[in-house]
Amino acid sequence: MKLLRHRACARLALVGAAALLSAAVPQGTMEAVDETILGIAEDCRTSASTECTDLAWRAADLDGDGRLSLSELQRAQRQIDDWVAWKRPDLPPHTSNAIANGSRLVTAVGLDGLLRAFDTDGDGKLSQAEAFADIRLDDRPLAAVVSDPEAIDRRSLSRKLAAVSPMLAALVGNAPLQLPRNRSQE
Repeated sequence: MKLLRHRACARLALVGAAALLSAAVPQGTMEAVDETILGIAEDCRTSASTECTDLAWRAADLDGDGRLSLSELQRAQRQIDDWVAWKRPDLPPHTSNAIANGSRLVTAVGLDGLLRAFDTDGDGKLSQAEAFADIRLDDRPLAAVVSDPEAIDRRSLSRKLAAVSPMLAALVGNAPLQLPRNRSQE
């Protein structure tokens, strides 16, 4: 179960990073979107996680205020959904499934709910510090950071997610999932 929780945290972090990366893509043809996403992803495979997230954040922040609004996050989600639909035949099944599952999760929980959960100062926008407060970014590539159980504060992440989705919070946190009981079992 602990490994499952760690993998869920890692997937959530990577899905969040993928959404940011997709927001960095300029409007244009799907080929241009593809080239940009693959270029940024390659940089993130080799660059420090701090550099990767800084690059993606600056590109995703369309109005340049240092924070992401709900509309900027929604644009990111739409772009990655469109890109995955277009690229699906060329993606390895585990990659397209992981991205699609992450997107479904974000859709089910709602970007507005996730924004409220992580917007700790209540200004209606997400700062980079708020977004990555529970992940200790460093000089390692992003994939190495999110694969390191010590680099993710699961308890804090779980507390934030509990307001949006108790099931998701239990999956990434340390507490067991408490499902509602059937009245016939009482």
